[in-house]
Amino acid sequence: MISKIIKDGVLVGVDISEVMLSQAQRRNAAAIQEGRVKLILTAVENLPVFDHPFDKIYTINSIIFWEQPVERLKELRSWLKPNGRIAITLQPRSKGATDEMAHMEGEKLVQYLQEAGFNPIRLETKNMKPVSAVCAIGINA
Repeated sequence: MISKIIKDGVLVGVDISEVMLSQAQRRNAAAIQEGRVKLILTAVENLPVFDHPFDKIYTINSIIFWEQPVERLKELRSWLKPNGRIAITLQPRSKGATDEMAHMEGEKLVQYLQEAGFNPIRLETKNMKPVSAVCAIGINA
């Protein structure tokens, strides 16, 4: 959906799953061919060096797989333009997950962003089924 919104620049997608990458390639075939989307199969710990800083970075349900999330967030922060934004979204999917669990995870995300140097930071919650999703948003100030 985002590749249809962006008119300038390039959307870079990263995933550790070959299945997810394949789905993204299929869904974004035209944008990839036009050079508006670039997809990379790797873990966040092994990201390549990028030529230009990013305006925005977002991740959905991937931070749970990161080793040393604060260190990764510091690295991502270094790749953001001044006043660039990062949004980390998480929807707990474990058996018995609750909205309270989502809120606690959201508070942990806020703490990670604080430790990585983002400021200001806000936490948003979206009521969903089976459990709410949380999104911590930080600014590279």
